[in-house]
Amino acid sequence: MSTFKHKDLNVVIHVKARQKHSYLRIKDKSVHISTPYKRHAFYIEFIESRLEWIYEQLQTSLHVETTSEIILYGNIVKNPQTLQNNIDKKPLKAESFQDAFHKQETILHVEKFYARYSIQMNLFGSTISYRKMKRRWGSCNSKAELTFNSLLSRLPVELIEYVVVHELAHLKHMNHSKAFHLHVKRYLSNEKELRARFNNYNIL
Repeated sequence: MSTFKHKDLNVVIHVKARQKHSYLRIKDKSVHISTPYKRHAFYIEFIESRLEWIYEQLQTSLHVETTSEIILYGNIVKNPQTLQNNIDKKPLKAESFQDAFHKQETILHVEKFYARYSIQMNLFGSTISYRKMKRRWGSCNSKAELTFNSLLSRLPVELIEYVVVHELAHLKHMNHSKAFHLHVKRYLSNEKELRARFNNYNIL
């Protein structure tokens, strides 16, 4: 058995010489490949051919947060209640704690990226607000009001950065035209890769 990292995926390889075909499954938040081959290039190609399905399965496995786990920056954090004092001295119920903690972390990162990119892009929102949304990670309206989902901190940090640049770009392009994506790419050269990864994350 061997392991390696591909993009943001933990991959575990099980080489079985007598096996005729290769199989892929999700177990313990990792991608497990059972195969007769010992070629790294094959593993990457195999994963890429099933990337959409992999992310769908991982998202499904992350749908439930308990009092002993919380999704933070794309990873599972054990025993999040140990972070309680960073939010409030009074004990909170599991759901309230998770929402409060996510909002705190979201604001921390959005403010950091907004301060950087608003100056670089010379684009500024009239207001910035945070709220828990079911259908969007972020939004921008014709009044230049930016709204970010308070659960953004569930995403990997680089995707939070992408959302901030994405919404700032909407201050200039109120659509998803080619010009819009090119504008985002001016500040995030790997925009296409980030967009593909981002589209695989559903709001939980």
